[in-house]
Amino acid sequence: MAYQIALKISSIVITLALCACAGSGDGSSSSSSSSSSSGSSSSSGANAQKGDVVKGEQIYKQMCDTCHGADGSRPNRPLNNDTLSFDQMATEIRLRMPANDDPSTCDEECSIDVTAYIKRSIFGGGVPNPQPLAGRLPRPHYVNAVEDLFGVSVDATLANNLPFEIIEEDGFVTAIETQGVETGHPSIYAKIARSIADKIDLGAIANCSSTNANCRSQLVETLGQKVFRKQLSNDEISSFTQLFVDVSNMQGATFDHAANAVVRAMLQSPQFLYRLEEETVGTKGEERTLNGYELATRLASFLWQSVPDQALLAFAQNVERNGLKVSDLETQVDRMLADNAKIARTRDRFWSDYSQTSITTITDARSTAHAEELQGSLMETLLRASGSQGNEIPLRNLFTTTQMILTPTIAGDLGLQSNGNGYRMYDTSSAAQRIGFLSHPGLIANMASTSFVSRGLYLTERVLCEHIGAVPSNVVEFSQSVAAQSADKSPRDAKDIRFGSGGACEECHRRFEPIAFAFEQFDLIGNHTLKDELGNDLFTHGYLQTFDGSNGLAYDDVAGLMNLLRDDENVNECLVGNMMRFAIGRYYGSHEGDERNAAYSEYVADGGTFSAMLRAVALSPLFRTLYVAK
Repeated sequence: MAYQIALKISSIVITLALCACAGSGDGSSSSSSSSSSSGSSSSSGANAQKGDVVKGEQIYKQMCDTCHGADGSRPNRPLNNDTLSFDQMATEIRLRMPANDDPSTCDEECSIDVTAYIKRSIFGGGVPNPQPLAGRLPRPHYVNAVEDLFGVSVDATLANNLPFEIIEEDGFVTAIETQGVETGHPSIYAKIARSIADKIDLGAIANCSSTNANCRSQLVETLGQKVFRKQLSNDEISSFTQLFVDVSNMQGATFDHAANAVVRAMLQSPQFLYRLEEETVGTKGEERTLNGYELATRLASFLWQSVPDQALLAFAQNVERNGLKVSDLETQVDRMLADNAKIARTRDRFWSDYSQTSITTITDARSTAHAEELQGSLMETLLRASGSQGNEIPLRNLFTTTQMILTPTIAGDLGLQSNGNGYRMYDTSSAAQRIGFLSHPGLIANMASTSFVSRGLYLTERVLCEHIGAVPSNVVEFSQSVAAQSADKSPRDAKDIRFGSGGACEECHRRFEPIAFAFEQFDLIGNHTLKDELGNDLFTHGYLQTFDGSNGLAYDDVAGLMNLLRDDENVNECLVGNMMRFAIGRYYGSHEGDERNAAYSEYVADGGTFSAMLRAVALSPLFRTLYVAK
């Protein structure tokens, strides 16, 4: 019987996968509203008026059309990222296009004209060429979802056998486009589904235990709404009902056999394993408000790293019937924020991805335990500042805090006396160059390099929210040349070689390295030192780079840089931008900048804490918006 049931489940899962991939939708009515794009651009001020669109179109057709296509949607090279400002895009074109080989091909005037054409004609101020994306539930979400739905734990061994998530260096586990399916997923999903179905009280789900029509209908529709996070379509109801009937008709089968098969099939279906939104309903590029179930799913995925509970599903049903009231949304967000256990998941996941703790293995520590203490103490510092112990601080103060969570070992490395075993609070004001979370030894160790290049890339992308484009085609030759010239040089002298190289390489390195100068006196695992391994003197002075050609503000040491960052509104707004990416899991182009500004204002007005940031992002209009893809 088990083999026959498995065949039935396999058949229905394949059928449901084909339906889901075909974008069949959920078959339920939607109260979503649709409005045309506002036409706003990520450019601002005079920059938005630069360029000759007519000339830009001529150049684009001559130089860009072949690779990117007339509308920028050619496969493998689509113009699908409108997150760059006007000036940033013009710089990228001037330095790297066409084909990253000859930066002199398109001079400054050319690059401005081409940017004007792309921004105004191809992008049109909105999201360019949105592509349908199905976001597979990352492992943490999947485990949380199963446990929240059924109140049982996922076997740790089975969960650990799920393939690792893909987290890019400047990204988060929630990024939809990076989470595909690997060959190991289906078999592990099947095993987990079986183990869960065998543990739960199947009769309690349906509130009955008969194989009659009423009971099986109650089971399929009640369970389906919870697992699929929406009302089932008629086709889905029919498929799962037929599975129940087929299994119950087998010799010796009982209600539990049939219900077990339905649970297992649902837990292996794309409607559960993926966060599906009706992305192809409407006109391409237009925006629409999420329907009730899509919004409830986004809220649960963001704030709880899980799936909607019964109250959220009731909220979704109400939105479907009566439309969305912001006051009702606020009620749900505040209710969810009050669930400390589930919010802890989001707090932990955001900071572990943001700090790269989730993707970094510290190999230069003295031992595995030392590496774990470095990362653990960093996470405890960030978590406590964010309210893990009940008290939150304004997050801008993280840049200048001298209150860090350390272990006796890490404290000793900083020259501090032990405050006792385990993770304890320490005042690091007496430790050399130790101010702000960016100087925490755990975060410096997570950067996994002493190079201005590696550290500068992380800090520029993550702290300044300035995107660094793809490397030019001659990067290997350039790197080898610089390495040969700087073999016995100090970090500053090696930097001067890169900054004097000319062309695209010099301009790019000048964009992202300067913020890292302050951290020169920290080694690979975050210890403070005055000389490098070659005996060269190390320094802490530098300047905070700008991206508009003006001179950056100078600083003398880590404290000076941290004070600049704490007081810089763009830096603090960047943190909200990171949270918005984490929350939504996809880019929304030029609209994202405008909405990020608004969310930042709400966040500041609400106290500037971690909870305030979660609330501001969850209530942002962008959070409940979908751009139609085809």
